[in-house]
Amino acid sequence: MSDIIISEAVFESFLKSLHSKVAAEMQAFRARLDAHEAVYRAQLSAGLESKMCKAEEIERRQHAVEDRLRAAEDQIEIKLRAAEDEIARKRRAAEDQIERLRQLERLRQTAAVEPGERPQ
Repeated sequence: MSDIIISEAVFESFLKSLHSKVAAEMQAFRARLDAHEAVYRAQLSAGLESKMCKAEEIERRQHAVEDRLRAAEDQIEIKLRAAEDEIARKRRAAEDQIERLRQLERLRQTAAVEPGERPQ
């Protein structure tokens, strides 16, 4: 097999041509890569914004539920205190009524006692 001899000028020209083609391909690749990166960043940003909006909505709903829960707890507390007050008022009224009935019974027994008789 014989050696192929290429002149240095032709070889240099070939290398320059190859280098310029590789540089052009690399530049085109970088441009495509930058474009893809921009698209992915935009998609990521849009997705993040969407997720943030959803999280804010969930947080608003949570606060609304917490507010309704506190209001319901307050209403229950008010009703509980009112029921306890009503029970205490009725208990006092019943105790007062029992005391009046006892006084009436004592008066009846005292009135029923004839002079000189002892109550039973």
